[in-house]
Amino acid sequence: KAIKVKDASEMVSKVNEFRVNFSNFHKNTIKVNRYVSFGFLGLMMALVIVSFFFPKAMYYIFIGLFALFIVMVILTRLSRGKMDSGVTEYLTNYGLYTDSYVYSSKEFKNVEMAFKEKPDTELIKTMKIKNDLFYVGGRDVIHFDCGKRHITGSDISMKSGNPKERKTHKTFFVGKVFDIPVNIKDEGRILLYKKGCGDAEPTDLEDVKLVDGNILPKGYIVYSSNKNYEKVFTKKVSKAISDFNTDETLVDIVISIEKGHILFGISYEDALMIVPLNDEFKEDKMNHYKEDVSKLAKLIDAIDENDYLN
Repeated sequence: KAIKVKDASEMVSKVNEFRVNFSNFHKNTIKVNRYVSFGFLGLMMALVIVSFFFPKAMYYIFIGLFALFIVMVILTRLSRGKMDSGVTEYLTNYGLYTDSYVYSSKEFKNVEMAFKEKPDTELIKTMKIKNDLFYVGGRDVIHFDCGKRHITGSDISMKSGNPKERKTHKTFFVGKVFDIPVNIKDEGRILLYKKGCGDAEPTDLEDVKLVDGNILPKGYIVYSSNKNYEKVFTKKVSKAISDFNTDETLVDIVISIEKGHILFGISYEDALMIVPLNDEFKEDKMNHYKEDVSKLAKLIDAIDENDYLN
């Protein structure tokens, strides 16, 4: 569950404390592994050299080499387990403090980080952004109540291209996707896109057509196969969506609306999504994210008042 984080300075201080501790642990573990590897390599070479001078002891030398190999395997696995545990601890603490800060506003209730839970990647695929989508991965699931709805968010990465040809692989979306439950009775889907400096421009458009974009401010492109799509965009909903703007941090916006879900996708630059190790953690990117989820709360409020979505 979320914890109380007083302000941005406390978040930054705590995250950098965890970052430095893990960085030192990481460096020390690699150093120890290197010394151990050199030590075992030296012992093995010594045993091989000894075998040339004492061929009758070859059997015992072979047993010694085998024993060294087994010990090396065991130590390697223990070291890997220790490293994995350290990574998990750092990522958990990072997510705990950053998300607790971001979702500290009173609009968000019952905030719960589910770091061990895997995102519903099959649901994310229904956004149908790219016709050559082949990979959806995710982490850091978060649940919270906002307005009348229970929202699920997660960090999502999507790739397009031919899965068998690595040269064609392209990561076109790295960011946050929020699942906002709605109740739409009409068939069809609606897809909104606002281009920034990202690569998430939709291409999977065979089942939808370009419709009147005047329902949203300039910059948004609207596709739909729902004949009553305009009912989604009340004045308040349109205003809430238009408050999201692309910039050097928020690089693309993709929103999929269909039946029971609004999947609100925000693609961010790498600096916001990557957990820092060597570089100092700063609050500016996280403040951008905090502002975005505050805008999301206003959108959810507008959705709550739209009869077509309830």
